Amino acid sequence: MEVVADETTGYRVSVEQLEAARTERTKVVLFVSPSNPTGAVYSEAETEAIGRWAVEHGLWVLTDEIYEHLVYGDAVSVSLPALLPELRDKCVVVNGVAKTYAMTGWRVGWIIGPKDVVKAATNLQSHATSNVSNVAQVAALAAVSGNLDAVATMRRRSTGGAGPSSGCSTRSTAWSARSPRARSTPTPR
Repeated sequence: MEVVADETTGYRVSVEQLEAARTERTKVVLFVSPSNPTGAVYSEAETEAIGRWAVEHGLWVLTDEIYEHLVYGDAVSVSLPALLPELRDKCVVVNGVAKTYAMTGWRVGWIIGPKDVVKAATNLQSHATSNVSNVAQVAALAAVSGNLDAVATMRRRSTGGAGPSSGCSTRSTAWSARSPRARSTPTPR
């Protein structure tokens, strides 16, 4: 079931919306923060509330953290299982090097979660898409093992240091945009 958010809520859903949509058939919540294309970033309190709601109802959480380092201003990316250890047995984190390290096309990513879930996903992936090349694996390991200096430089260059739309006009006669708190481009209205 889809739960919709819009610009008035910063493209973030509330626990109340999730609860209103939950049925006896609800098993998994997909949580994406920071989010693309909206640029939404849930606060620590919002993230914790959603996590506690999932724990209360025995739900699994699949959380996409691919944009965790591409946040702007005072936005902070918070990992659900790091925030709520009691959720770890029913949480799967998806991440990779494509966005943060500008390695799109390399197809290097990972999941973190319960051992049996990771094993099943690994088996499925190996049959569905084959394996990641050795060069891509070594390059990805070097990227995630290093510091984030290059990421900070990339964010400054692409945004002028103040956010994704600081280098361009967000108001014109042809279009308008708002500066997202995460990702790399303004969001057209």
